[in-house]
Amino acid sequence: MAVNLKKTIQKNQTLFQTAKSAKLAACNLKDAVLDAADSTFFSHDEIPPRKLRRWSGGGNFVAVGELSLRQFITLADLKPNETVLDVGCGAGRIAVALTNYLNDGEYYGFDLHKKCVAWCQNHITPKFPNFHFKFADIYYKYCNPNGKYKASTFKFPYSDEMFDFVFATSTFTHILPNNVTNYFSEISRVLKANGRFFSTFFILNPESLVAIASGKSTFHFHSCTSVFSIEEPRIPELAIAYQEKFIKSLYKTNRINIEQIFYGSWSGREKALGLQDIIIGQKTRTPEIITHWTSPPKLGRELQNTRPQLQKNLREFRDKPARVNETQHTSEEPALFH
Repeated sequence: MAVNLKKTIQKNQTLFQTAKSAKLAACNLKDAVLDAADSTFFSHDEIPPRKLRRWSGGGNFVAVGELSLRQFITLADLKPNETVLDVGCGAGRIAVALTNYLNDGEYYGFDLHKKCVAWCQNHITPKFPNFHFKFADIYYKYCNPNGKYKASTFKFPYSDEMFDFVFATSTFTHILPNNVTNYFSEISRVLKANGRFFSTFFILNPESLVAIASGKSTFHFHSCTSVFSIEEPRIPELAIAYQEKFIKSLYKTNRINIEQIFYGSWSGREKALGLQDIIIGQKTRTPEIITHWTSPPKLGRELQNTRPQLQKNLREFRDKPARVNETQHTSEEPALFH
């Protein structure tokens, strides 16, 4: 009986591998046919093959990139001469759109998908030398299982206060809390004072939780913790939503003021600028009081008398919450993305 069971298991494993191989072959054939159709409208230098585009997310590759560019300009005041960082550039979906706008600026992007970065380096940079791409050798079991670095400790390969504008679209929707915390710290480090930060999330708050419970949302996040929830337990990184309180604490800790929040259509909202929730932030300057008084030298009697008041001011500054304007869309705003 044991021998028969073993043979049955081996037979099923063989059938499973055969079916898996057949499915992969069918998928590759479909990609080849669709890539051939795309070539009638685009050259192979303009958009990457579908196998790589899939890594950048769903939707029309060109249209989604152009929509992101319009949002950067209208919501976050991106200018053509600014230095920009793309956190998780993928196969260049937004980079391609930016090539038509950053005429006097500089673009930098990094990603942990080596083939996507290579395509960008080989097809975008030669035509646009002000566009720079780097492979980040970060461990990720789905595309870089032998990665050298952990996302939770990875240091962005850029100088302090280098960028006027940083964006992370569909990035925090796929990485876990420890990694998000480190990325926020690094974004704050490389972002200039008064620089802007454009990011997208799936935000959990009372309204979105009601939508999930009533079945109105596109995603049905569960396995909730006090910080985040996931869509698929077998693949946690497939889609991750974060509690709004946690997100706001990240901004406050890293001295990035939340200027506006635009809630997305994923949670069943009829009027939205996109599928995901958008947050526009701006980094604040380091106050002089912290520079001079966190570790003061020995003080004269006159300055010692004023020190208690300075310490009180410092405590009040640290405890003061960041200003938040959670303005949603008016009824006149079009739904650009469903």
